[in-house]
Amino acid sequence: MSDNYMTRLFEYLGELRDNNNRDWFNANKQRYTLLREPWLADLQRLIDLLTHSRPELRGVTARDCAYRIYRDIRFKADKTPYKTYFSACIGPQGRKTMQSCIYLHFEPGNAGVYCGIWCPEPDKLRAIRALIDADGDELQRAIHDPQFASLFRFMPFDKLKTAPKGYSVNHPHIDLLCAKDFTFGMPVPDSYFTQGDWVTRVADDLQHTLQVERFLNYVYD
Repeated sequence: MSDNYMTRLFEYLGELRDNNNRDWFNANKQRYTLLREPWLADLQRLIDLLTHSRPELRGVTARDCAYRIYRDIRFKADKTPYKTYFSACIGPQGRKTMQSCIYLHFEPGNAGVYCGIWCPEPDKLRAIRALIDADGDELQRAIHDPQFASLFRFMPFDKLKTAPKGYSVNHPHIDLLCAKDFTFGMPVPDSYFTQGDWVTRVADDLQHTLQVERFLNYVYD
């Protein structure tokens, strides 16, 4: 691991947020490159550590998982050209993974570590709801495990306003059944990534998400 480049990375991203234009980005392109390379190296180190408990990650590379900094602005009102964060999705197919996976977000004032399934396809959403209906107690035990619950909370991006068709509003797992995605998050201060070895810290914390990830992935087995 290099020197504390993460502090400089967060400083760079803060400056990019205030200067989100091509002229500034091109003038600081060397800074971007010199920060992204050690970040990718540490991301690979994290993936390698995670393979001990997640053998399905063997062979996955940091470049498979890391998202580009360039925004797709073709159909968006916001035409700023760059993301103001670094991010990565760690799963068997890298950032193209559809099943439960890990998402890392490096953004000043809005950093976090996440796991779960975002925006599942309709057939998978129905399958997950059926699984929760049949075996939701298992997922609830995983969510309320003291070590998991001390770090992560249920943070769906979208939820139904009432019970999905075929389920009672009085279902014991109605909060989970109403979700349109199954994301569990740990928002963190910048210092989580900028102080000490963020790689081993993330790897240690993600040891507590395995039960949740494996439950959600039953529908992909």
